[in-house]
Amino acid sequence: MIPIILILQKFIDNIIVLSILSALFWGVIHSLQFTFWGIATFPLFFFMTMAYKYWDKISMGHAILVVMVIHAINNSTAMLLAAILES
Repeated sequence: MIPIILILQKFIDNIIVLSILSALFWGVIHSLQFTFWGIATFPLFFFMTMAYKYWDKISMGHAILVVMVIHAINNSTAMLLAAILES
């Protein structure tokens, strides 16, 4: 995610536009496997990009950690729901 953000921020100063484009990029990549997955991940990647940009002002280490935690919570929730629905 970070390389895409670094490339986009060279051309875009607005954090909202940057977050939308980052989320759009990752949503398209995720939709290559399953269309709905790309649509469903758009808000998550928007939120993670916003969080990354906010925490990156404090430190890149904090920014990476925050995004990793958000991503882990999201994946854990999906796995838990899948386990519940499967049983």
